[in-house]
Amino acid sequence: MKRGGDIDIFVIPKKRDKLLSKKVKAEFILEEKLMKPVDIVIHTDFQRPIEQEALKGIELNKGSEWTRTSHD
Repeated sequence: MKRGGDIDIFVIPKKRDKLLSKKVKAEFILEEKLMKPVDIVIHTDFQRPIEQEALKGIELNKGSEWTRTSHD
């Protein structure tokens, strides 16, 4: 995940239906509320470097769709 003022959120979804539209909507709402850029990374493969980095973040809500985040 890139560094520099944005908020990165790693999501492990329980359901994958309409995932892209949900991601875009969530990013838009969060950016409006937080007034900062938000990047949502959706889990696909724990071997991806971006997911390995995301797992080093802070756990927010275990068992929820929104599990870890790191922000700068």
